[in-house]
Amino acid sequence: MKKITAMLAAALFALTLCSCSDKKNESSNSSYDIIYQKTTAPETEPTTEEETLPPRKKVADSDYFGKWIPEKIILGEDIYDMSYKDIELKYLYQLEISEDGTAVMGHAIPESEKSQYNWQFLSGMIEMNGELESTVYGSMPYDDLILTDGENIKIYMVHTDEFEELSEAGYEAALEYNGNVDIPELSIEKNDVSPVEFVGKWECCFYEIDGLASRDEMYGIPLDALFRIEITSDGNAKFFIGGGDVDAVETDYTWSLYSNGCAGLFEDGESIGIVQIKKGELYLDEGNSMSRYKKVDEFTDFDWSSLAEE
Repeated sequence: MKKITAMLAAALFALTLCSCSDKKNESSNSSYDIIYQKTTAPETEPTTEEETLPPRKKVADSDYFGKWIPEKIILGEDIYDMSYKDIELKYLYQLEISEDGTAVMGHAIPESEKSQYNWQFLSGMIEMNGELESTVYGSMPYDDLILTDGENIKIYMVHTDEFEELSEAGYEAALEYNGNVDIPELSIEKNDVSPVEFVGKWECCFYEIDGLASRDEMYGIPLDALFRIEITSDGNAKFFIGGGDVDAVETDYTWSLYSNGCAGLFEDGESIGIVQIKKGELYLDEGNSMSRYKKVDEFTDFDWSSLAEE
C-alpha cells in the first residue's frame, strides 16, 4: 500500500522543486527534513515510491506467533532504544502470542503481574482484548511488531527464543537511581462512540513518525493544508496529501467500527491503521506513524502559489 510518508515525498517533491528550492540547502531539524532525506533522491534525480520505501509487509496470523521483546519504546516524543529508567528493554512488555488465540504480556521484574489477552487477526493487524474491556493493537508494517495504544505509546518488538528475568539486585539498583520506575500501561479503554462521530472532514494538526513530531506545519507548509481526511457514512474514506488542490495525492480507504469504539481503516481489504476519537480529535495510528486531526465544516483554503513567493 502507499504509506503516508511515501505519498508525502511524492506529493511534496514537485512543490519543493518549484516553491522551496532555496530552503533545501538550509539546515533544519524538522521531522519532514528527516523524512524527505530518507525518501527522496537528490533534487536533480527524482525517484519512485518503490525505490524509496519498501512495500508494507503482507502478513498472516502465524507471523504473530511466538515470544516478543522490545527493541524500542516511544512514549510521546521520548524515544528509548536501549533501556527505560536503567532497565534494559528486554525485561519490559514481554509478550507471548499463542496459536490458540491467547496472549500473555508482562514485565520481567520481581513481583510483576502479567496480563492475559484473547486476540484476533484483523486483515493484517491483531486486536488483543484483555480484562476490563481494554485493548491493545499490533501491526507488522515491515519487520517489527509494533504495539500501540493509538495515542501516546508505541513499542517496537522483535522475536526472541526465551525471556530473561531481571534480578532483584538489578531492579533495586534502578529504583535507587530513579527513585521509582513507573512503567506506562499499554491499553485502549472501551470508548462509547457512534459511527456518525467519525463522519466528516478532518484537517491535520499533529504528525509523528518513529518519535519525530511536527506541530502545525511541516517544511513550512501548514499541516491542515498538507493532510486531510474525508470520512463518509457509506463506509468510505478519502485521504488527501496537498489538501483540496487539484494536484493533491488521493488514496481511497474503507472503514468500519470495532466493538471497543475504535475504527479500522482498510485499503484493498488490508488493515492499515486504527482510528479513534479522543477529546474531539481524530487519531490515526498506522503503526510507525501517528497523526491527529481536527474536524472542520469545510476544508481550509490554502494558496499554494504563496510557497513560490517565499
